Amino acid sequence: MLRARTAGGRVQAWDLAGAAFTVCLIGGAGAAVLTWAARQADAPLPVMQVSQADVLGLTSVWQGIPQLVLTVVVEDLVMVAAVTVLLTVAGRPRWEAYAVTGVVELLAHAYFGLAALAFLPYAFYRVRLYQQHGRLTPMAVGHLAFDAIGLAFMTLALTLSQRIAIALAGSFVLSLLERVIRRHRNPAAPRIQRELFRHRSLNSTSPRTGAAE
Repeated sequence: MLRARTAGGRVQAWDLAGAAFTVCLIGGAGAAVLTWAARQADAPLPVMQVSQADVLGLTSVWQGIPQLVLTVVVEDLVMVAAVTVLLTVAGRPRWEAYAVTGVVELLAHAYFGLAALAFLPYAFYRVRLYQQHGRLTPMAVGHLAFDAIGLAFMTLALTLSQRIAIALAGSFVLSLLERVIRRHRNPAAPRIQRELFRHRSLNSTSPRTGAAE
C-alpha cells in the first residue's frame, strides 16, 4: 500500500521502516546470542555449528542478492501480509495471524536450531505492525535494508573495526535523513517550539493577579 504522498505519510512510512529494521535487528541479534550461548553450554543443544552464510551457501554479495529479495518478498508479502489479510477476511481472530506467522517463521529458520526461537518476537511484532497500519512497502524497505547489511557482513571479509565503523556511519546517515524528513513535514516546527518556550518562560516570570478584588 502506497500512502506516502503527503508529508505526514512520508514520516509514517519512515517510522514503519525504522520499526521493521529494529525488529529485524532484535531477531537477528537474539538468534546470534542464543547460538553463541548454546555453543558455550556443556549440554549437546541443537544449534547451528557453522555460519549462516555457510548454511545458505553464500560466498559473495552478488550471489546473495536474489535470495535477499526473495526472502523479503516471502516473509513480508506472504508470511505477514497475505496471512493477515486472508485470516481477517475469513473472520478469524487476530491471534491466529500471530500463531500462523510465528510457526512458519520457526520452520523457515529451523536451521538455526534452538536459536530459531528468537524469530518468534520478530514474527509477532511484524504482524502487529501490519495489523495496525496496513502498510507493506515501508516494512519491506526496513527488512530489505537490514538484510542487505547482514548480507554484506556475512560475505565480505571485514574486520571488527570496519564493521563498527560502517554501523556508526550508517546510523549517522539515517539520523540525518530522519531529521530532513521530519523537518520537511513541518518546516515551521523548530520556530514554533521556540515561540512556545518563550511564551511559557514569560508566563512563568510574570506576576499573578487575582481573579477578583
